[in-house]
Amino acid sequence: MNKRLATGIAVVAAFALALTGCARADDAPTGTGGTGTEGGGAVEHHDASANMINAVGYDELGDGGTLRLYNNAFPANFNTAHSDGNEVNTVEIMNAVYPSLYTYTADGQVIPNDLYTERLDKVSDEPLAFEIELVEGLEWSDGTPIDFQSIKNNFDAMVNEEFQVASREGYDKVASVEQGDNAHTAVVTFQEGQIYADWIGLAGVMPDALVESADAFNSGWVDGPTVTAGPYKIGTIDSANKVVTLVPDENFKGERTAKLDQISFQTIEDPSAAATAFNDGQLDVVDASNQAIYSVVLDKIGEGTDFELRTAAGPNWTHFTLNGAEGNILEDQNLRQAFMLGVDRKSIFQALNGTMPYPDGMADDLLGNHMLVQNQAGYVDNAGDYGTADVEAAKALIEESGWTLNGEYYEKDGQQLEIRYVYNAGSQVNGTVAPIITENMKAIGIKVNVEQVPPTDLFSQYVIPGDYDMTLFGWAGNPFVTSAVSIWRDGGEQNFSGVGSPELDALLDELQAETDADAQTELLNQIDELVWEVAGNMPLYQSYDFIVAHNDLANYGAFGFQAVDWSMVGYVKDSPKLG
Repeated sequence: MNKRLATGIAVVAAFALALTGCARADDAPTGTGGTGTEGGGAVEHHDASANMINAVGYDELGDGGTLRLYNNAFPANFNTAHSDGNEVNTVEIMNAVYPSLYTYTADGQVIPNDLYTERLDKVSDEPLAFEIELVEGLEWSDGTPIDFQSIKNNFDAMVNEEFQVASREGYDKVASVEQGDNAHTAVVTFQEGQIYADWIGLAGVMPDALVESADAFNSGWVDGPTVTAGPYKIGTIDSANKVVTLVPDENFKGERTAKLDQISFQTIEDPSAAATAFNDGQLDVVDASNQAIYSVVLDKIGEGTDFELRTAAGPNWTHFTLNGAEGNILEDQNLRQAFMLGVDRKSIFQALNGTMPYPDGMADDLLGNHMLVQNQAGYVDNAGDYGTADVEAAKALIEESGWTLNGEYYEKDGQQLEIRYVYNAGSQVNGTVAPIITENMKAIGIKVNVEQVPPTDLFSQYVIPGDYDMTLFGWAGNPFVTSAVSIWRDGGEQNFSGVGSPELDALLDELQAETDADAQTELLNQIDELVWEVAGNMPLYQSYDFIVAHNDLANYGAFGFQAVDWSMVGYVKDSPKLG
């Protein structure tokens, strides 16, 4: 799955990323999960294509009102194509002010975003080629046109070695980007013999100012975007108080313009503080996917109140990532596998979600796949022995690597076996998990040293540079089957664990070139088996969306597989929130 759109999730777990690769939701059977066999299982998961956003038509929305939201980490870089900016909190803000050429429907279809795109059509199989036709007449906020050059800028930037991009997957297979029949059309042609199944996901635009130099791309938007093009624009960025405010862009020439007068994103790192802010009337929406919030706001929901709980089960999941890169203590695969065998996933799930309205039985049937979530067709639980804690098996692996138990912990060459658990300060998810995993690891002879760091720094200063041994965050998915490739490929831009194998890379290459849905599913499960074996990442559970929103708020909430369309977000006509 893809990078941080998850989550920095303020949703679900502690932090999350934005790119994730999962199969389309419309292939999933209604109301079924998986417990080791395709499409079957004891847990009745939500239908993958169902969500709750209070969907209404554009003409049913009133004009005006303020939408007060929050996130759990202030953006480290507002360029979402940069490795530091491809994170859920940042992406949600930028989606309202920056073009996305495609969007996702509730059933997992990838379609052109009609605000910006007329067509995204494959025009040739050999060589693979597709056309991007933009809506004519759109402009960036600096007055330059959004046209062929904007498309070419995107493709050039994503293969520029000086640009610190989130992922180059797919872009490195493109041979040429040429102007089509008019100034707002591009023809993208792949190298001879190259096939990229999710070619539509490469379509994008960038303004000239963002790509004029490596400095402009890498650090020019650290303090805020200098060029935008959306129904909203940046009103203010208050970095001291960590608040971003959006207002309608009166110069936006898209088919639909902004309905709300203002959207504010306030950074609240402590879930308890978010719950208090909501209860005090300072927020219009609260992500109650965290038990610490859900338990506090529960009385605000339901009949006779102004708020309702909106739920969905999309491709988002919480996990441990282990740093197995060269020179780190967990470079030893035996130690990584021992860690996974030592984790009591059920205790973690119950501690985090014991009072949450997850499906019955989920604590005994946790996510066993890195590529597919439990309510998707083709899901198989591939966890095997890693799905259940086995202290003796874990110790055997540690001893196989030459460690000797000395008191409570293992030692070798005078060194105690210790790992650093680095996470974002204020995260109650990590705060809850830390003592559990500390005891889990103590039981197998590994000492855990907990280190809390500023939320904005977690990825940019620790995870991406590899200054950690283990961490916990969430991945937020999308309908592209290949979007996770850079997470699992050896040397991939999003492979924060630093581990992989030639066999795994070969299967990832096959996946990128495979267009048959059944064959894709088979490959996803073969890949997952190898991902479990290299042991750089341990899934904990599929993270549901539990969003508390004002009853009158439309086209926003628990999206599941669907993408937000900010031009459609607002309050229904005659709502008191319009005043």
